[in-house]
Amino acid sequence: MIPYGRQDISEADIQAVVDVLKSDFLTQGPAVPAFEKAVADYCDVQFSFAVNSATSALHIACLALGVGKGDLVWTSPITFVASANCARYCGADVDFVDIDSATYNMSVSVLEEKLINAEKVGRLPKVVIPVHLAGQSCEMDKIHALGQKYGFRIIEDASHAIGGKYKGKAIGGCQYSDIAVFSFHFAIAKRYNEMLNEDWIEIPWQHPDSYSSFHLYIIRIKRKDKHVSHLQLFERLRNNGVLANLHYIPVYRHTYYQNFGYNTSDFPEAEDYYAEAISLPMFVTLSEDQQAEVVEKIVKPIGYQNLF
Repeated sequence: MIPYGRQDISEADIQAVVDVLKSDFLTQGPAVPAFEKAVADYCDVQFSFAVNSATSALHIACLALGVGKGDLVWTSPITFVASANCARYCGADVDFVDIDSATYNMSVSVLEEKLINAEKVGRLPKVVIPVHLAGQSCEMDKIHALGQKYGFRIIEDASHAIGGKYKGKAIGGCQYSDIAVFSFHFAIAKRYNEMLNEDWIEIPWQHPDSYSSFHLYIIRIKRKDKHVSHLQLFERLRNNGVLANLHYIPVYRHTYYQNFGYNTSDFPEAEDYYAEAISLPMFVTLSEDQQAEVVEKIVKPIGYQNLF
C-alpha cells in the first residue's frame, strides 16, 4: 500500500518538542518567536505570525482587513474549502473566479471580466483571495494591478507555496498583496516528471515567472484521448494499493455552497479540471521504487478488471 501522504518525523523533531515541554515556557517562550523570525527573514518581510493552522490564519486575515456582513469575497473554486469559509466565518458573501486551464490557478482574464461586470452593477469584492494551487504562484502582478484599479484588498492563500518563488523572490513577500498565508507540507516532483511521458497524461505545467514548491503533484487525464477514463484510472490506482486523491472538488459543489445557487456553467475550466485531475502520492520518504510502482500502475495496459 502506497499512501497519498505520510509524515516524516525524525528523532530531532521529537526532541525539539520534548525540549519545549520540559522548558519553563509552554504557551509562551522563545520557540514561536524564533520560528516567526525565520519565516519573516526568509520572505523578507517585517512581520510574521504563527497560528494553529492556515484555516485560522485565513480567518484572521479576513478580520484584519475588516471583512464583515454584507461584504463580498472572491476566491478560486479549486481549493481547500477554507479559502472560502474564512469569509463566511465573517458573515461575508463568497463568489468564485474560474481557473486558468494551464496553471489551475485563478484566471486573470476571467477575474478582469468579472470585475468589469461587477462594477457595472455596483457589487465589487472587498477582498480577493488567489490560491497558489500545488505551490505555483498565481499571476500576482496582474491581480495586484486589478486590485489597484478596482479597489479590492488581496490575501494570498499560499498554504501550498512555502519555498516557492515568483519573479525571482520568495512567495509570501507581499509585494503584490496585503497578507500571505502559509501552511507546511512536502514537495517531490522531478522523478514524476521524468517517468510520466505518456501522451494521454498532462503533467503539471510551470509558469516561467514561478518556481513551484510542489505541495501537490496533479496529473490530468485527457478525456478526448479515450485511452483510459478518469474513473478507470482512479479505480486502477486505488484497487492496486496506490492511494491517489483529488485536489479539489470545486467549492461550489460542496453541499453547503450548493445552497447559494452557483451555476456550474460559470466555471467551465474548473469543471474540466474536476473531470480530469488526479493527485499522486507525494511525501518526503516516497522511494524511487514506490514512485516507479505508481507510474507502472498508471501506464499499465487497460486489460484489467475494474471492481466497479
